[in-house]
Amino acid sequence: NPETSHLTSKVESYRGGYTAEARRSIEERLFQRKLWGVVGTNALELGVDVGGVDLTLHTGYPGSISSLLQQSGRAGRGKGGPE
Repeated sequence: NPETSHLTSKVESYRGGYTAEARRSIEERLFQRKLWGVVGTNALELGVDVGGVDLTLHTGYPGSISSLLQQSGRAGRGKGGPE
């Protein structure tokens, strides 16, 4: 859609199977607030400080309430928005 095509550069996917270089690039853009969203697996939370995340949306149950609370608790610690 021409009205929304400019948004494709503002959203990335993320998973553990990506190369380390690709993951670091996505992380850097996320931390610099150049991305509006990242669709990812829990690989994003492993060894990465994602404290600037404003929202988490879960499409599956991670296996325990404790894991769900830990993952969802990563949101809401940052300030501001993307550029």
